[in-house]
Amino acid sequence: MTDQIRRAGPPGNERLTTSVGLVLLVLLIAETLTTLSARSLLPVHLFLGLLLLPPVALKLASTGWRFLRYYAGDRLYRQEGPPRLLLRLLAPVLVASTLVLFGSGIALAVVGHGGVWFAVHIVSFGLWGLLMIVHVLVYLTRTLRDGTADWHRRVERVVVGARRRRAALGGAVLAGVILAVATYPAQQGWVSHRGDRHGDRLGSRSDLRDASERLRNSRRAPSVYVGEGVCAPVPFEGELMTRHPDLHLIDVRCSSCGTSFTTRSTATKLTVDVCSACHPAYTGREHAAVSSDRIDRFNQRRALAAA
Repeated sequence: MTDQIRRAGPPGNERLTTSVGLVLLVLLIAETLTTLSARSLLPVHLFLGLLLLPPVALKLASTGWRFLRYYAGDRLYRQEGPPRLLLRLLAPVLVASTLVLFGSGIALAVVGHGGVWFAVHIVSFGLWGLLMIVHVLVYLTRTLRDGTADWHRRVERVVVGARRRRAALGGAVLAGVILAVATYPAQQGWVSHRGDRHGDRLGSRSDLRDASERLRNSRRAPSVYVGEGVCAPVPFEGELMTRHPDLHLIDVRCSSCGTSFTTRSTATKLTVDVCSACHPAYTGREHAAVSSDRIDRFNQRRALAAA
């Protein structure tokens, strides 16, 4: 049994590497899909990114251990032989791009939004994605074949240490879940803050949409004649007007038709000569003014002109 455990080093390492690789394949596909709609799926992207950290660390540790044992001259690892030349050349770049990708993602979450870290994250993701496609295509068959071998019954008859490998993989996934769940409130705060900044950058477009919506609504709302042929729309109930001082609800009465409606104003009482219920522009009918106030003012001006 002792000889069997000693000789199980490279096969056991390969089992661990492929099983972790299979888990990472599923999680990384899900993480990559969130980039298709980065704005709406950003919370999921951030959650999965943190969950991936321990499994990625375990994968790097497993492949790093094989690398060190091989170049340290270990006989068992030497017998297994090196990877293909292309993969040996791409491996350092893939490891470096992985570290930069996840490191820049953590920096974005800790330091802030945008800036140089965002550019580094985008560039490293592009490079990492190209290298990962090559890596997956080469090792996909082996991963699918051996990735679940440690979960078969009585597997220790073939390669010892299956329980330890299962515990390492399960512990890495559990640690990722704990990390993602524990930092979830901070993730939500980060996403909300980014949304506010994004909203500020798109403020002009948002203002145009809001103005267009208010214009459409004003066509269905009562209007108030404010002078010089201008009719202002009456704000809807509950509409927020924060730029006007000491604004409160008042009842407005039209002296021409007797219609009353509620609006906001700094005045305590307001009477108008014409409103949308009687103005020809809204009703489509000619209407003679019957307001005694207007007739009185006209008579006063005529008396002054005659004097």
